[in-house]
Amino acid sequence: MSLKPHRLALPALFLLLLMMIWAVSRLEFVPHQGLEIVPTQAISGDEPHYLMVINSILFDRDLEIKDDYKRVQAGGLEAGALFRGIRMWHHSIIIDGVSGEHYRWMAPAFRWRNQDGSYHPWMIGIAYHLVPEAEVSEVSSHPLAYPALMAGIIAPFRPSKDEVESYCGIAMVLFGWLGAVLTYIIARRGGLTRSYAMIAVAVLLCSPWLAYSRSLFSEVPIGIALCLALLLYIAEMPSLSALAVAVAIFMKPLFIVIGLGFAIDLALARRWRSLAKFSAVLGISIGCLMWFNYWLAKTPILPPAMVAPALPSGLPPGVRSFSSRGPHWQTQIALSRIFGHLIAFDFGLLAYAPWAVFAFWAIARARGRSDTRRDQLAVIFFPIFF
Repeated sequence: MSLKPHRLALPALFLLLLMMIWAVSRLEFVPHQGLEIVPTQAISGDEPHYLMVINSILFDRDLEIKDDYKRVQAGGLEAGALFRGIRMWHHSIIIDGVSGEHYRWMAPAFRWRNQDGSYHPWMIGIAYHLVPEAEVSEVSSHPLAYPALMAGIIAPFRPSKDEVESYCGIAMVLFGWLGAVLTYIIARRGGLTRSYAMIAVAVLLCSPWLAYSRSLFSEVPIGIALCLALLLYIAEMPSLSALAVAVAIFMKPLFIVIGLGFAIDLALARRWRSLAKFSAVLGISIGCLMWFNYWLAKTPILPPAMVAPALPSGLPPGVRSFSSRGPHWQTQIALSRIFGHLIAFDFGLLAYAPWAVFAFWAIARARGRSDTRRDQLAVIFFPIFF
């Protein structure tokens, strides 16, 4: 039986889409030079810190990163090629192995340095006392689910340390492509024709999704988990939907609001049995995550809250504290994040994809129609609102 051309069109289109996403991950526009082929690298932000945990899992078989930061400063590849030989600002939690006290490195953890600016080689200050560095363990302050996922995906291919970045880049390209496939499936489940479903995919690729698909941030895998959660929710599988939401929460705890939104939708629909299943699976998953975080870092939530540092007393002669910025700066950060993810000019959603306003309007409109209470757009009203 011969295949008809129109049946091959969709697979061919998605194959072309995969090649395009991969090409975007390897091309960079340089002013006055044009497009250049570049390697996949951790560039900024949390990327090198995620990569450090990935390398620690793959090569050290542990989650402690104190030695990894030292190796990076000595020229190691743990944080990526661009950060070799750099003294990095730690994104970590330090734990006193004797007392169990823990503090975030950025605040209120302290590293002590002498008056000439050099770091004290043997002691780390935690709250009101100095602790010998040998007694201090250090773990990432970022949730570990994303680097653990990436390490698990690339581990079977046994990459060398100088290949980890490129392997992670390929994995992120595949995640970005999978997001496009899931968007198409969701659009089709929502009643759109093939043409309009492909337009939905095109709109996705005109959003920051394409940029994140060439980075080493956790947003794309989180998006995959939430797409699966929606599909499973619409398919009347609340337990599996809750599990998918839990995966997103494991990567960023803030996404608990998605689970809360689905739970409210179930309550308003009076689907009490489904609500019980959804809540039980989500609650158990969150409980397991909090237990793991406390076992690892003596705090139930990662990343821990940013709090004002407490200055220790009784410093050794010739030693002064080196602390992070104070509570006023942290308050400004918290306030800017309330609306920043939507309207900020440097990273806000509406600055990059202003047509998202129409999505909010369509979701609210669908929820307002009493005859379409179970409509796919209506279902995501509360998760998106939160």
